[in-house]
Amino acid sequence: MDRRHFISLSASGLLSLALSDELSQLNAKVMGSDKTYSIVILGDTHYDTEPASVYHSNYNEKVEWLNRVQRAEFARNGEMWRERCPRMIKRASQLITPDTRMVFQMGDLIQGDCGKGEVHQKMLSDVMNSFKHQLGNLPFVTVVGNHDIRGVDAKAVYHKYMPQRMSEELGKSITKTTFSFNIGKDAYIVIDFNDPDDEEVEKLLKETEGARHTFVIIHGPLFPFDSGSCRWFFHGKDSEKHTAARRHFRELFAKRNVICLCGHVHSTE
Repeated sequence: MDRRHFISLSASGLLSLALSDELSQLNAKVMGSDKTYSIVILGDTHYDTEPASVYHSNYNEKVEWLNRVQRAEFARNGEMWRERCPRMIKRASQLITPDTRMVFQMGDLIQGDCGKGEVHQKMLSDVMNSFKHQLGNLPFVTVVGNHDIRGVDAKAVYHKYMPQRMSEELGKSITKTTFSFNIGKDAYIVIDFNDPDDEEVEKLLKETEGARHTFVIIHGPLFPFDSGSCRWFFHGKDSEKHTAARRHFRELFAKRNVICLCGHVHSTE
């Protein structure tokens, strides 16, 4: 089975490491048993609500064009979360089976732009609790996206709140926004692409050597999506330092045959 076929199978929102005969080549036996496992995957959710004042009453962008663009996003998100997004979450809950181990969310969990740190944390907490409730209280793993740290004090709030929350979800100590965990013999490395911590990624790759399969969970892709991607991919900034780092990690990831799960581009194959 080639990687394109793997991607097309997993894009439905359910990543199964033993989906009938198609994925049996991945030898998905968990911890030596004959049991297989699945993971429900959510893309960019941009959680928000109507009216916009619930989360954005403190928003105060002084750049006129940006204010206009972002307020249009609030309206768009509110309309999405009126009916369609709740229907999507309900559909995701129907993918859960007895062998489902976790739910992954690929970043941009929330819209952000709250204008106040306390409100930003409430937005994060509200959606985490809601998704947990609707998705069977399974461990819920999210990776930081650009919207998740957008707004006044948003980055500091996320970096304090989410590692603590991921510690609860995974039952292990998480202190950074780049971290790893295992499901059976498989390693999952979660990478903050906003602020790449190269030393931590190197450390996690070393610690997970020998894994049956290595997955990289990241918001922005490892490769540019198209010519308009600008810097929105791993180490995508235009500098010699970032170019060298990008090539270095792509080589390491290729040697490990990593499977990358990402979001950001709002496109599904």
